[in-house]
Amino acid sequence: MASKYEIITALYRESVKGLAKNHHTWTAFLHPACYNYRLPFDEQVLIHAQRPDATAVLEIEGKNG
Repeated sequence: MASKYEIITALYRESVKGLAKNHHTWTAFLHPACYNYRLPFDEQVLIHAQRPDATAVLEIEGKNG
């Protein structure tokens, strides 16, 4: 059975290949990614792979927890 790391790595690699297909898939990735500019690229790719329409995935600043 594949480890969680191997599953995530495979998802990341397949997602990056899909993003590089053409300019339509790339811009479809960039639109929601601009809302989460503070996240590293790899995390943005994995978010897009799971929820392509996700825009607000970061906590609101100044929120007291």
